[in-house]
Amino acid sequence: VFASTLSYAVYLVYSGEEVKRLGALRLTGLATSVACLFCILQFLLLRPLASAWQVAPPVLWLSLLNATACTFAPVLMVMMAIERVGAALASMAGMIGPLSTIAMSVWILGEAFTAWIAAGTARIPEDWRDVGTIGDLPVWENAIAEHYRKPFASAGIVRRGAARSFARRLENALASSAPCM
Repeated sequence: VFASTLSYAVYLVYSGEEVKRLGALRLTGLATSVACLFCILQFLLLRPLASAWQVAPPVLWLSLLNATACTFAPVLMVMMAIERVGAALASMAGMIGPLSTIAMSVWILGEAFTAWIAAGTARIPEDWRDVGTIGDLPVWENAIAEHYRKPFASAGIVRRGAARSFARRLENALASSAPCM
């Protein structure tokens, strides 16, 4: 899980640079094409080519639907979000996904919400005052990333005092509202 999280974070950060260079649609097309080639290569390494023609047509259509709706479209939407608001804000918005998945599993599927799930969801790293939510940026820099124009920066000059004051208020609010386990 840690390796997956780390690789996704690296992917988000570096895709921000590539989106600026190539554009969201071109980068999504390139990334999904490479992924598709690796999927085909894996199939060819594990199975004989003749077995590809034995798949029922409905399965092929469902696979095409899955590839489009569950792979290409979400990747394109993430790249478009990165293009519009930047990798940092897009990754913060992406944190809604796991939380909504937990909520829907409890609400729709009737799964149990255990203490382990709550602990894993509510865990705040010990160094949360020094390290913010974006990479290894401090909280005040994350505040600037979230409100990158006013009130923390004007004409390209960062007002650190205002950002740090906001970060302290944010830390106090989070410290008083975070569940203790």
